[in-house]
Amino acid sequence: MALLPSRAGKGRLWCTDFDRQALEILLEEGAEEEHSFVYEPDTANSGYHLQDAIEGWRVRDMRFEAETADYATSFGDPAAPGPNSRFSRLRVVLSLERSDYSGFFKLTAALYAGFLICAIGCLMHVTATTFAPRITLLAASLFAIVVNMRVASQALGSEHGITLVDELHISGLAYIVLVTAVTLLVRVRSEWQADPAALIRLDNRCCLAAAFLFMIFNLLLLGQGTIKG
Repeated sequence: MALLPSRAGKGRLWCTDFDRQALEILLEEGAEEEHSFVYEPDTANSGYHLQDAIEGWRVRDMRFEAETADYATSFGDPAAPGPNSRFSRLRVVLSLERSDYSGFFKLTAALYAGFLICAIGCLMHVTATTFAPRITLLAASLFAIVVNMRVASQALGSEHGITLVDELHISGLAYIVLVTAVTLLVRVRSEWQADPAALIRLDNRCCLAAAFLFMIFNLLLLGQGTIKG
């Protein structure tokens, strides 16, 4: 019998109670092929026991899956009936979920702080004097969200995938891009439009719409994560 290394299951990685992780343990026969040896899970007499509690996590359930590992080689066995080898495999999946909200708040605090700063900055109407400070504020918020997104990806070990925390940060980046586009539009139009009241209305409505879209998108992502796990 060969004990293969454990590997993390596919799933969303975010740090609230709807965060799910799957710890997979593979047991595979290494000598006798499937026609001679087959794993049969004994679910009635199987369970788990954690010697040490994992802070911030709890075990949700455990399941067993019997399957076959197919290799396109006989491993040099002269008595092999064919060029392929099939071995019985048992997959044990331990489902974990986060039970602590603090991790989520730590990973998203900079995101929502950047959003609030940008929303407050939108109260400063675009003029020839305030254009540069508002762009500077947007650039600083953009930098903070990008850095925090990188830190969150490293903390979750998900640099090569998209997690819920990544999606939330991407929505923040999209919000800043929209506000920046509105700022540039109002500044350009102020050069040839003489009605400042119309420009203020345009700025307020567009910035309000961008903030509304950001909040709705975040609520949808969080709700989807809670339902699907």
